[in-house]
Amino acid sequence: MLLPALNKAREKARSISCLNNQKQLFFAFNNYNDDFDDYCVARLLKVNNTDIFWFKYLNSYYGIKDTLFRCPTNEYHEFKSTNISYGLNSKTFGVYSPGSTDYKGLAKRVQVMKMALPTTFIIADSGPKAIVTTTDESCYLTYDATPWQVGGNVAHIGEHAVFFRHSMTANMLFLDGHAGAVPLNLHTSWGQRVLYYVPRLKEGGILVDPRIE
Repeated sequence: MLLPALNKAREKARSISCLNNQKQLFFAFNNYNDDFDDYCVARLLKVNNTDIFWFKYLNSYYGIKDTLFRCPTNEYHEFKSTNISYGLNSKTFGVYSPGSTDYKGLAKRVQVMKMALPTTFIIADSGPKAIVTTTDESCYLTYDATPWQVGGNVAHIGEHAVFFRHSMTANMLFLDGHAGAVPLNLHTSWGQRVLYYVPRLKEGGILVDPRIE
């Protein structure tokens, strides 16, 4: 009787620590906005003709500790690679590659003042490479995926999608500075598996329920 309650309490504490990480990262995003004419950091930036992902830019140029990019629940965190605990909303925050055509057609970085929705999310729990894929990065989200498997207290879904690692919720940091848990929506059952719908990311960073689109 005590063990399930203890495990639940431990996971709650890890989720709170994860949310605190995201809130601390909000200050780093704000610093970037202040330094670059209100532009949000892009998921990929070209610096001195070298591509660098957003989290490594914040780590190198603003001294953000690598531990802030790790959710305590994520045992697959690999800061030295591109597989961290949080993915940047790349449909909204795009890439910044001045003078290059390498990423033609992809969303570009945007200014905060031009974003109408304060509830647009910046980062969210993302799926670790060891679970969802063997080749792709977890440091950004494009998010047009549905779950392909559910097990235990996490939802395993396609790469570049939000990962519901906290008892079927995912922690997200929003443009207005608050961080919170977004729940996975129960849909139906099939055989021995329970199938779920997850909020889908549309252009502009809007999260919608696919059942009511």
